[in-house]
Amino acid sequence: MSQPGIVALISRSDIDMAKGAPMALHGCDPDEAFGRLVSESQRRNMKVRDVVREMLDRLQQRSKCTGT
Repeated sequence: MSQPGIVALISRSDIDMAKGAPMALHGCDPDEAFGRLVSESQRRNMKVRDVVREMLDRLQQRSKCTGT
């Protein structure tokens, strides 16, 4: 598989994981959760994958701090 193809798969996997946070916090469905990620990326003028990566990194750091 080509490098861009691998990056796309990783990004998609990250996006699927990240959709879980708004779904858990706001009780929304996967489409609405993705819409929230897109809105945040537009608000911050960032690619969705970069917003997602930042969010997952913050969640991982928080989980290390709380020991969960």
